[in-house]
Amino acid sequence: MAGIQKMPGSGLKLDAMSDKQRRRMANLPAMVYYKVDSEEAILMRMQGVPRSVSEQLGSAYVKQAPNQDIYVADTADVMSWLDKLPDDAWRPKSGTISGADCKNIWRRLSGKMEAHR
Repeated sequence: MAGIQKMPGSGLKLDAMSDKQRRRMANLPAMVYYKVDSEEAILMRMQGVPRSVSEQLGSAYVKQAPNQDIYVADTADVMSWLDKLPDDAWRPKSGTISGADCKNIWRRLSGKMEAHR
């Protein structure tokens, strides 16, 4: 998909797009890959956050994190921020999994489980 976007005959008028539109277009393949709808959710999915909470945690990160520019976010800072979130922040808006269980899934998948035994 990214290759098609760069082809001269793709029909995309990148020069006529704003920086934000070009950035969003460039992130479209990642949105499809991670099955999310926002750039903030891409950042969360890249850290191993389950898809069911990636949108809400991505939005929360932009609002609460000291470094709100997700394009220069330090992986260690994002992981630390996620690790410090209370369990209730991890509860998906739909579904039956608890916030604590969701956070534990993330900890296992990201390799952080050992630090919390």
